[in-house]
Amino acid sequence: MNSPTALLLHWDAAPDITRALLPDDCALVEPLSPPPIGDCLCADIRGDFIDGAVLAQAADRCLIFDLAPPDRILRPLVLVAHPWRQWLAERTRPDCPDLSVFMAGYRRFAEWAVEIGFLRQEDLIRRPALAAAAQTRLGLPQRPVQFTGSLAAPTSTPPEVGLDYLLATTLLGYTSCP
Repeated sequence: MNSPTALLLHWDAAPDITRALLPDDCALVEPLSPPPIGDCLCADIRGDFIDGAVLAQAADRCLIFDLAPPDRILRPLVLVAHPWRQWLAERTRPDCPDLSVFMAGYRRFAEWAVEIGFLRQEDLIRRPALAAAAQTRLGLPQRPVQFTGSLAAPTSTPPEVGLDYLLATTLLGYTSCP
């Protein structure tokens, strides 16, 4: 029987958080590729939820589960951040969609994250002891973590927001304004 593989999934997570949570030998999963062999994997899955980022039409689910061999047991946890914070980071990318397309994709990501199980980046920064719970959920050995970055509050506030933004914030337990 195969042992489960830890799988941390995120939407462009803060790299210091993923490095602190995961062992040094954790492998990165490339978009549209079968997950490599290993005890620990990490993947940025934003392209599975935004049209044109990786696929012409977003899959609205994490494709890693489709690409893994059927006998592979994946133990997932989704790392999320406030949608407005994600938008502020996203808009610096050359392939950035417009705000409404981004928020529709992030809402679908949030719906999916609720089904799988998620942890908010902001909670990890404020309460590093949550890292032990995340490591346990992933089946990883617990080790002390120290986060070197911060998640400062955005300096701008969301403009007139749409339903996708409000749904995403509600699903992930955020207030609508960061």
